Amino acid sequence: MLITKNILSKVLNREKLVRIFIPENTEGPYEVLYMYDGQNLFNTKTSAYGDIWDMDTQVPRLIKAGIIKPIMVVGIDSSEQRLDEYSPFNNNGIYKFMPKDNRVSFYGHLVNKFIVDELIPYINKNFQTLPDKTHIAGSSLGGLMALHASINYPNTFKGIGIFSLAAYFNPKGYKSMLKDLNLNPNQKYFITVGTNESNHTNDKLNKAYLRDSLYLYETVKPLTNTSLEIINNAIHTESFWASQVPNFL
Repeated sequence: MLITKNILSKVLNREKLVRIFIPENTEGPYEVLYMYDGQNLFNTKTSAYGDIWDMDTQVPRLIKAGIIKPIMVVGIDSSEQRLDEYSPFNNNGIYKFMPKDNRVSFYGHLVNKFIVDELIPYINKNFQTLPDKTHIAGSSLGGLMALHASINYPNTFKGIGIFSLAAYFNPKGYKSMLKDLNLNPNQKYFITVGTNESNHTNDKLNKAYLRDSLYLYETVKPLTNTSLEIINNAIHTESFWASQVPNFL
């Protein structure tokens, strides 16, 4: 069952569209996985690039096989301001590579505050959930946001999925975010990255994606349960990230 809901956020001063997936033929209480770019998770018609993570097929299949316990997926749609919406620190560097249309100012920290202070309480109040089994995941800038959320709310998010982490636009800001970490030792990090994220268009960018994921792995591995999957020739697409969902879950 897929439910779409507009949640009015006081933190963001606007509504956010969320897509709530509850696998059929299962009973709660459920673990909950929050995911960025919700429009790309379930339906090709809403996907930005016509490709999806296929979460409404993959999750029930894994539950039925007894590989994972019942879990809800809450997808949070991104907006036309995605580059700023999903940047938790200065993102001037990203506009060297991306169009400046719809630019405001980075506010990723507020999006994560909305998730923790407003969305999670709403979901826990209206659905049968296991609040101590709350997870978060995202890809590219969404992966950066999942990392930021896990660092700033270590007692909220237990499982963290970071797919093709995009931090190349501000290496100093990225490393600063990883200083003096106070992670929860019960957190579990799943990091995955392809060796050909740019699809043969930018070898320097490919190396940056790999470098940043390796740096994250080496930084958090001594502090908590962490795994890293480097996939040869994988490129920056929903198809790649969908292929990694079973390993993550």
